[in-house]
Amino acid sequence: MGINLYTTFYNESNSARRQELISCLLKNANNPQISSIVVFNEGNSLKSMMPSKLIEVSIDKRPLYDDFIGYINSEGSSDDFHMIANTDIFFDENIGVLNDLNWNNTCFALSRYDTTEGEKPLLYNHNDSQDVWVFKGSIKEGLKAPYPLGVPRCDNRFMYDLETAGYNVLNPAFSIKVFHMHEGQRAVVYQEADNIFRISPPYRYKYPHNVFGLFKTIQHNVLKKNKLGKYHYDIKKINNWIPVRLARKFIEVVLRRKFPLIGYKS
Repeated sequence: MGINLYTTFYNESNSARRQELISCLLKNANNPQISSIVVFNEGNSLKSMMPSKLIEVSIDKRPLYDDFIGYINSEGSSDDFHMIANTDIFFDENIGVLNDLNWNNTCFALSRYDTTEGEKPLLYNHNDSQDVWVFKGSIKEGLKAPYPLGVPRCDNRFMYDLETAGYNVLNPAFSIKVFHMHEGQRAVVYQEADNIFRISPPYRYKYPHNVFGLFKTIQHNVLKKNKLGKYHYDIKKINNWIPVRLARKFIEVVLRRKFPLIGYKS
């Protein structure tokens, strides 16, 4: 089963930023786990840079989620994985773990690991931001998402529309890493975009979490870490353990003090 990437490109006027975008595309083109890269391109052709994997779709405006959905359903294989991602996202070989997971009416909305060249990646551990969307096979025909990729609130609205369409949307970013490259301040870019694009509610949110529970995560790290990468356990899940819940109840009732949720920022 192939893993296909769908993304965008445009004529970025800032040379440093343009180089970041091209760097991400080249990293993905050189990733043996990725079978093809479909670029909805508003700018100059990139074919000479990555002739073997690149499929270019010329477009005269910022592409919508609906554009990607329509292309995947008309051109994509029903046996493949399809990843919709922002241009400044790249993957390492561990993305091959998609073939090792069970998929049943499920899709992924993955939070990013922020990085620049030479820096250690850091998970953006928030519930309101996802940069990669992963589907197995065709996307549900009833799903409608007539708004552009990579603008404020698009991910929150897309998650709502996915859940409304019947998907179980997961964000296992503790287990599956996707990397974001942006030397500058992304918040500034988003503030400017928010003046142009207004994506209305309703929204949905999802914190990063694990694919597996604690013991299966340990088992994975013992047996498959070298092949598929090390998984981390989401400490927030400890809040659902019975001893922790009993301790919280005891403190709140007897001591009349609030027991803080583990792993959440106050």
